[in-house]
Amino acid sequence: CLVAGGESHSGAIDQDANVWTWGVGSYGRLGSGETINSPTPRMISGILQDAKIVQLALGGWHSAALSNDARLYTWGRGEALGLLREGESSIVKEPRSVTLGELNSSSNKITQVAAGTYHTLLLLQNGDIYACGLGANGRLGNGDKMSQDSALP
Repeated sequence: CLVAGGESHSGAIDQDANVWTWGVGSYGRLGSGETINSPTPRMISGILQDAKIVQLALGGWHSAALSNDARLYTWGRGEALGLLREGESSIVKEPRSVTLGELNSSSNKITQVAAGTYHTLLLLQNGDIYACGLGANGRLGNGDKMSQDSALP
């Protein structure tokens, strides 16, 4: 079992690898397919039920989960997920698998995921760190303040 806390929402992984979330539901950050608040834990149905989730990261406006076979799933505010460019907006109300191409290869898998208020970090097996999302204040660690719509070292 595992617990995680975001800015306005919380989550847990139970002994059967089910993901439960509760708290503020705006931007779809709870992964329920809705944008309503939930004062009690609700299990996320759908794509995550077919995956064995081992990590959960909750940011300010989004959520991310990592399966035992290193597949990354994200949901919530698109800018924070790193799926969109700054200024665009999208709400991802349910978890979806993120295709990372060669970044998550069989020889160099994602081993950890972390979520900040507006960004996501990935740690790879070889020790490389990749970041995506809104780059204000240098939070992505790439030497500038530009946002990244895909994971870059």
